[in-house]
Amino acid sequence: MARITLVAVFAVILAGCNSSSPNSPAPVPSVFSPGTVITVLLINCNPSASDVVCTALTMSSNATPFSSQDVTNTAQWMMTPAGAAQMVSPGHFRPLRNGELVIDARAGDARTLLPDRFLVAPGAPARRLGTLLVLVRDETSPLSGSIVEVIDGYRAGATCTTTSLGACTIDPVITSETFSVRAVKGGYKAGTATFVSALDGRVPPALVVTLTRE
Repeated sequence: MARITLVAVFAVILAGCNSSSPNSPAPVPSVFSPGTVITVLLINCNPSASDVVCTALTMSSNATPFSSQDVTNTAQWMMTPAGAAQMVSPGHFRPLRNGELVIDARAGDARTLLPDRFLVAPGAPARRLGTLLVLVRDETSPLSGSIVEVIDGYRAGATCTTTSLGACTIDPVITSETFSVRAVKGGYKAGTATFVSALDGRVPPALVVTLTRE
């Protein structure tokens, strides 16, 4: 359940960050009639010495609190790009070439909330990938038009520009490594912040950079 909460919160922030207009009305939540059964598919992928091993679990709202079922062996497993890995057994992937590997699954009508992504190389431990969310602000409010740059790590040199919400994203980054970003905006001193991996890179990376006026 913790992963569902993290994904939901992160999705809300990203939706605001990618909004085309700051004045757009907030989306209206879906309303389900009483008795509606909601089923979601959760996949849990973990790097081993040289492979990525995943399990799949469906969770359904037709029981209290939730009913669940292991569907690892019956789920339809998918990878992107095709041929990037060998599927040794259901949910067990062995990388065949260097690059980014996206793992997803389906089980009947159930779909995943979020695929798992890794940077892989044959014979080496996979490294989890995610989206970096950066919020730039001063002492009182968000700062739009700030330029954010990754200083070191896998995405060193990658940049993004903050929206009216003071937010921007860089995708992908390795979520299991420590890296820093720098934010600059005219009239302010440059600021930096460092992301330190937590929970084996399972926590979506997010940083707040606070700038002070020159």
